[in-house]
Amino acid sequence: MENVLPLVDALAWPLTVILLVLVFRAEIISLIKRLKTTDLSSRVLQFGESPLDRGELPKQQPRQRKKAKAVQSKIIEWDKPATLFWLANDLMWLQDILLRGGPRDKFIEGLRNTREYAIRLGLSGTFATEELTRIIEYFEPEQGGLPTSLFLD
Repeated sequence: MENVLPLVDALAWPLTVILLVLVFRAEIISLIKRLKTTDLSSRVLQFGESPLDRGELPKQQPRQRKKAKAVQSKIIEWDKPATLFWLANDLMWLQDILLRGGPRDKFIEGLRNTREYAIRLGLSGTFATEELTRIIEYFEPEQGGLPTSLFLD
């Protein structure tokens, strides 16, 4: 292991340079083709103008754009961004409660809010809201025997 670190350290810069040359090879070739004069003793490289500098833009055919079909959901009411925001917020909040083993009443509150926002968005009667209802009914305090925390101590 002691010999590997100096080897990695010694190869880091050469491998980086090789990788950069491979990534930018088209640009490097373009620069080499434009090279006019070189004077390595005084470290001078002089390049000519690029085709772009001379105004020689390649002629390109205009792309034919396909018109995207507007897909409108007949179920979800997308014109309620605040409701959508709070639905997503409550889903993340539920995840946080589950991961941290939060109290059952906060979990039920989050489930109720999530179901309410889903219904307001037009998702009533869908699998998601039916499952939320089923989970809420399971965790309701009347069920009894459920721990006050979501995780057993």
